[in-house]
Amino acid sequence: MKRKYFNVTGEEPVEDIVEKLVSGSMKLEGHGRLDQLEGGSKERRHHHEVVVDIQRSLNRLHQVFLDMAVLVETQGAQMDDIENYVANARQFIIGGTDSLYYAKQMKKKKKNRKWLHWVI
Repeated sequence: MKRKYFNVTGEEPVEDIVEKLVSGSMKLEGHGRLDQLEGGSKERRHHHEVVVDIQRSLNRLHQVFLDMAVLVETQGAQMDDIENYVANARQFIIGGTDSLYYAKQMKKKKKNRKWLHWVI
């Protein structure tokens, strides 16, 4: 009865009204609330459409967050790859620097040998 009264009037019934409805001394159809019922139905339909639109928007937002999570995970793997490449490049640079130093030392020795050879 409470639900039926709420559906017709859009208001929560108080205990006195519920008792009258149960006893039969009060009827919902005889209160001139038909215009409220029609207006209430339109209003409820509008509220339902708004709720459905909000749910649709929330689903889209949820999908955006899922897509972002996938992108972040992918970029995390790419960042790990970049980190490995930088570490490898550092090793190559150290190796190249050592090779240049060795080559410079060899050049000095070779140059000194030429002078030594000319002197002898």
